[in-house]
Amino acid sequence: MCGGDSSAELANAISVAIQAKQTAHDLSVMQYATHPLLTASPVMYQLMVAADNALAATAQ
Repeated sequence: MCGGDSSAELANAISVAIQAKQTAHDLSVMQYATHPLLTASPVMYQLMVAADNALAATAQ
């Protein structure tokens, strides 16, 4: 994974999701705390978008 300042925060979130055996559905409905100067926009939060995309791909 590479990216800007929020990359470490995203890597931590992915690590916790793996350890907790969360599903794509769990990640898509999870509440995310964001801050405009530190993290991605809540409507385009990468982990939630990836989970939503996974759910949409499996629904087809």
